[in-house]
Order: sequence, then C-alpha cells, then structure tokens
Amino acid sequence: DQIFFTREEYILGIGVMLIASGFAGLITIFLAKKISNWFSKNKIKFLSLASIVIMLVSVFLFNGLLGLFVLLFSGSLGFFVVLQKVGRSSCLSSLIIPTIFFYTFILY
Repeated sequence: DQIFFTREEYILGIGVMLIASGFAGLITIFLAKKISNWFSKNKIKFLSLASIVIMLVSVFLFNGLLGLFVLLFSGSLGFFVVLQKVGRSSCLSSLIIPTIFFYTFILY
C-alpha cells in the first residue's frame, strides 16, 4: 500500500516542522546561555573524557573489535592530519575508500 498526501497536508507538515524547529532553536539558545556559566575547566575535561569513554564502549558493544580498530585508526589519522597541518579533506579521502569496502562486504 502506498500513502499519498495532498498539497495542503504537505504545507501543514512543513509549517509544523518550521514552527517546531524555531521553538527548538530558541530553547537551545536560552539553555546554552544558562548552562555556559555552570561549566568550568574541570567539568569540560570530565565531559570530554566521559564522551570518549562512552563512544569507545558503544562502538565496542555494537561493532566488536573490528569497529574499535576502525575507530582507533580513524581517530589516530585525524590527530596525525592536525599535527602535520594537512588539509582535512585529504584525511576524508583516505578514509572513504576503506569505509566503502567495509560496508560493501558487510551488506553483500
């Protein structure tokens, strides 16, 4: 079965999305101003470390050792690119081909 929408339903949907995104933007700006005063240097270090640990654990849980290897390789390549002052587009071009092969062999 296919679902068809009328022109009015499309316009209504777009309007609702625009209004919701406007409210979300205003709320985000308000919360950012309130929360920015709350952070100190130590809290930012803690949040950075916590986000790295959460990312490592979630990649390991969902993708295993191979996913962790890909994460560590791409992260170290990103650090290397910044240290060598090479354009980040070069980093992307060196990662896109192995990623394409990785997901091609998983899906087929």
